[in-house]
Amino acid sequence: ERDRIDSNCALYSLLEPCPLCVGALYMSGVRKLCFAARDPLAGSTNLIGATPYMRRKPIRIAQSEVKGLEALVVAIYVEFDLGFRGADAHWVFDPWRNAYPGAFALGEALSGSGRLRALRSAGASVREVVDELAPLIEPD
Repeated sequence: ERDRIDSNCALYSLLEPCPLCVGALYMSGVRKLCFAARDPLAGSTNLIGATPYMRRKPIRIAQSEVKGLEALVVAIYVEFDLGFRGADAHWVFDPWRNAYPGAFALGEALSGSGRLRALRSAGASVREVVDELAPLIEPD
């Protein structure tokens, strides 16, 4: 009964899941994964189906096709992580910079300007943040 119910569910994520999250997804019974942005550092959807064990439970994977969403998610991620880790965490940032040069640059600019921090502090809604940042997005 549990597998039949869960197999009708989908997991939605902003970023492509890491190895631990892919394992949790696999074990959960959820059979559809939808995400907005590929993760060039830890993204692990390539593990699904990579071994006989992982092929036992087919999981459908879909990346969002909303224009600019991936770049927006990456810019917000970069802005946050620069504040969290500092700019010297090259092992984290280099894959992102290489995969998404435009979105990474926007994330750096947002981090330097404090614009996104101000929106967070003001309690801005997701819609307000998207409306503010969307004109700045150029998909990579």
